[in-house]
Amino acid sequence: MATASSILELIKQPFQIGTYSLTISACIGAAIYKGVDRDTDSLIHRADVAMYQAKYAGKSQVILAD
Repeated sequence: MATASSILELIKQPFQIGTYSLTISACIGAAIYKGVDRDTDSLIHRADVAMYQAKYAGKSQVILAD
């Protein structure tokens, strides 16, 4: 979680394009393999669900799938 939070902090730093200062935000959904997933698609699906939960929770969120 600390790594994901650090990534979010880096992403939200403003950057310049010409005369414009832009800021972006992101949400991170992650899943850790614990032996319960039968294949990679299951693991990716759990990470995808976590990402949508993070988006629903608001900007700059990190959710780790159960």
